[in-house]
Amino acid sequence: MQPLIIAKYTLIEGYKRSLILLFLVGVVVCFAIAAYTASLALVEKQATLAAFYAAGARMMAALVSGVYLILTETRNLERENALIWLGLPVNRSHYLLQKLLAYTVYIGLVVLVVVIPLFWMGTAPHIVFRWAAGLCLELLVVISLSLLLCCLFRQALVSLFIFVLVYLFARSALEFYIHSSNIIESGDSPFELALAWFVKLTTFLVPKLEQFVNAGWILHGKVLNADWSQVWQQAAVFSVLLILIAFERLQKRGF
Repeated sequence: MQPLIIAKYTLIEGYKRSLILLFLVGVVVCFAIAAYTASLALVEKQATLAAFYAAGARMMAALVSGVYLILTETRNLERENALIWLGLPVNRSHYLLQKLLAYTVYIGLVVLVVVIPLFWMGTAPHIVFRWAAGLCLELLVVISLSLLLCCLFRQALVSLFIFVLVYLFARSALEFYIHSSNIIESGDSPFELALAWFVKLTTFLVPKLEQFVNAGWILHGKVLNADWSQVWQQAAVFSVLLILIAFERLQKRGF
């Protein structure tokens, strides 16, 4: 059997489904919306254009990646298709790792497509590179979560609902953490303290994605509230943990 055949097929499948073209269309739509928004600004039109584009492109890249992966892999892991895929002479862990490898390649292509307009908008190169690196790590977490949901659930709608819920919470986790910490320091009511502690502890269950990448960096011209060591550590821990759980579920799955 050819090495990395599953990864190659996954890449070919994405090509046939015009995945990169889909991201290009998303980039054009994000740019159009950002251009309209920037036209309403009285000052700093160029910075406003870049910031709004970055915010929209980030959301588009994460949601399109997650939705595409979930719709594709839940179909591949349906009973009829899974008997073919998992019946190949490939260890199930290799199946999952090759899928991850293929989608990681697409992450690189997607980030390249997304960041090129930022250079044209005059954003400082060091901010663009930091933003792009953070987006790569965020998308790595996104595809790891999506693969886990595909292995846990057999229905695309359930996986999509949970994916969107977890992603949006992870996007807001940093704000929840700061707000709950402030309540703990100043709150008097036992109910408020208990709720604040619950929210604060819940934020540790997801990566704080606002530390990964933030459109505000582009608007203000500098990277704020982002410790790079914490970012890659969060990305590594959560990605590895999600993939290990997905592997465990895939190993125990019967047909």
